[in-house]
Amino acid sequence: MANSEENKQGPDTEPIHVATRVERREQIYALFDSAERQISVLSTILDDYTFNSSRIEQSLSQFVIRHQDNRVNFLVENDRQVIQYNERLIRAARRFSSYINFRHLKAERDNATVSFIVIDDKHYLFQRDYSNPECIVAMNMRKEARHYQKQFDEIWRASPPMPGLHTLGL
Repeated sequence: MANSEENKQGPDTEPIHVATRVERREQIYALFDSAERQISVLSTILDDYTFNSSRIEQSLSQFVIRHQDNRVNFLVENDRQVIQYNERLIRAARRFSSYINFRHLKAERDNATVSFIVIDDKHYLFQRDYSNPECIVAMNMRKEARHYQKQFDEIWRASPPMPGLHTLGL
């Protein structure tokens, strides 16, 4: 029998297998739109096809202004790629610097090709190899989402801020 917390969030659903870049982009948009309090993203790079879009900029902006405790945290290995090719995402991060945070992900980590997104400790996207668009998206799967969030939090605490994000123009 499911506990009352799971009942409030809806029943577990079967994970969705995503095979293409277009499908992955749409699933990421849906995940971001479903966020109520927290978005956590861990990846070597951020695909500019998805993250350098007005849709992401708008989604994140709406998310962070919805509540003062809402947070978006990105752990990214390739800082230069993020800044150079994801202008709209960086613009939102600079505009909402108290709510959208970036930290540098060290290359020496285990499973260095793995990427994942966790939404509110209940939904997640898991991608075994960031260079391949195939991934799994799961909604209302709290146990697995919490597992990924715990991994994220451990790495987050040990990671430095991403250099070059907040520059002063004189």
